[in-house]
Amino acid sequence: MARPASFLLLLATIALGLASRVYREALPCAIAEYAGDTLWASAVFFMLRLLRPAASRLAIAAATLAIAFGVEFSQLAHPAWLDAFRRVPGVGLVLGYDFVATDLACYTTGVVLAWAIETGVRPGSDRGQTNV
Repeated sequence: MARPASFLLLLATIALGLASRVYREALPCAIAEYAGDTLWASAVFFMLRLLRPAASRLAIAAATLAIAFGVEFSQLAHPAWLDAFRRVPGVGLVLGYDFVATDLACYTTGVVLAWAIETGVRPGSDRGQTNV
């Protein structure tokens, strides 16, 4: 996928994710509860695509899940320095605060969603591709 398309998808995903937090009260309960985490993983997918445009979708998806699951499991640790870092504006949105098992399903869904969006934008691009 071309970098401009990846960049636009990343920006759109971030905007939707932030909107899901700002307008939380106006959204249906399931969307208000799970959209942020789902879109967070989609944003990581598009960010990795932006950084590695030639990588296969499978490699991008695997890396995204590794990052997302790693960040989620890091929320089991609460050293004072890390909790202080999480309180820096914006950092908590990226690193989260507390481990929530359902977030793992949201991240997986976010990767599947990003994969599907990219497939629509760039159908069949992984056929015969060996770049990782």
